[in-house]
Amino acid sequence: TVQAVFVVLSLITAVPGLIFTHTAITTPLDLINPVFISIELVSIIVAFVADIFLGFCFYMMHDFPSLTSGQIIKTCIKLMKGYKKKLVLLKLSFIPLYLLGLLSFGLGFLWISPYVSMCQVNFYLNLVEEKSSTNPF
Repeated sequence: TVQAVFVVLSLITAVPGLIFTHTAITTPLDLINPVFISIELVSIIVAFVADIFLGFCFYMMHDFPSLTSGQIIKTCIKLMKGYKKKLVLLKLSFIPLYLLGLLSFGLGFLWISPYVSMCQVNFYLNLVEEKSSTNPF
């Protein structure tokens, strides 16, 4: 299913960093190790790219319950064709809000998380409406 794909992707991106953390980091200064930083950056980038391509699978599962998980993944990838840059810019636009949330010691995330979620839902709804009117997927 789609959840299994996300779990496998999460594990693939997290395991190298976890292995390196448990084997090579003995003091807090070891976190500055370039190998650790590069492993974590690669993990973050892979997870971000997977989220761009497959981030709307859960919405599609709700909207199209008759589709199989493979069809949902293929449809989600087809749906994002031509709109990846817009979604990346949308996600990057939340960075200042996340920084404000950190400055408020996490209290700001009570408002930031629902706002980000609703922005992504509206992006998905507009995308589905636009794609279904011009070229049904």
